[in-house]
Amino acid sequence: MKIIRKTTKIISLLAITYLLLLSFVPFGVCSSNVSETRVIPAGYYLAYPFTMEEDDKLDVSFEVISGGNLDINLWVVDSANYLRYADGDSFYYEFGLERYVNYDFQFKTEESDTYYVIFSNTFSLLTSKTVEIDIIYTPAPVFNILLLFILIFGIASIGIIIFVLIIVKAFKTKPKRITEKKIMEKSNQDLKLPRKQFCSNCGEQFLEDKTEYCPYCGKKKKL
Repeated sequence: MKIIRKTTKIISLLAITYLLLLSFVPFGVCSSNVSETRVIPAGYYLAYPFTMEEDDKLDVSFEVISGGNLDINLWVVDSANYLRYADGDSFYYEFGLERYVNYDFQFKTEESDTYYVIFSNTFSLLTSKTVEIDIIYTPAPVFNILLLFILIFGIASIGIIIFVLIIVKAFKTKPKRITEKKIMEKSNQDLKLPRKQFCSNCGEQFLEDKTEYCPYCGKKKKL
């Protein structure tokens, strides 16, 4: 029973420790949000940078609420193509829309980089555009090697603790059994010791033996 109580206490402490460790592991919680209404003048663009890892994602929604034909261009580009776009050179985009009033989409990265969500009004010569913008950046879930290591380490720790407690318990009980065995052997030896008797002729005390005569007076023993 003692070993069970000790094991239960240790497992409870380990469980609390692992819960604390897991609280520091990110599970895909949103880390960066944009929710605003911006005016983009004619001939200008607005860019939002996001430093992203593989499998991170962006949820983007927008709506042009005033200005001209209520339309805007949108591009999602990596860092290299953003520099080309900013310099006015040709560029490649990960996702693109031209002259849209509103749209909702999700962009998921295939490799780590800084990505830019560009709202462009460069095609307009005179009219500014007012745009409602919502962007949610969500890191990829991190149920990975770190979490797997914590779980394996926890299970292994519990197994090792139980094994050690069993070994310690075995070593503690072994000397007790040896002692009890020695006590039993000593008791048996005491029972086998010859008894002392007195000679009925001369009165001398002597140890019990199989001879018929007293070792002191030489006379025959009387029963």
